[in-house]
Amino acid sequence: MINIVTKATVFLNALNRIPKLMEQYRTENANIEKDLPTLREVVGGTWKKEEELNLFKSEMVTLEQKIILHRITSIPINIRAVSAS
Repeated sequence: MINIVTKATVFLNALNRIPKLMEQYRTENANIEKDLPTLREVVGGTWKKEEELNLFKSEMVTLEQKIILHRITSIPINIRAVSAS
């Protein structure tokens, strides 16, 4: 069982580490804050290729529709097989 002196020592050591940890986090925050303007610009901006991507998507839809239409019109219809059923 841990005695009172040991408990107090652990507590005081923890308190003594606080200033060092605060300085460490201040330094980390300062480094992160340097990058904030760049990160905000990246997040807030539009992707440079977004317009081109949207154009490609619309072209893809058009081509898919043409392919479907071509398949439908190129299927031979056997009238005798349909009427015999």
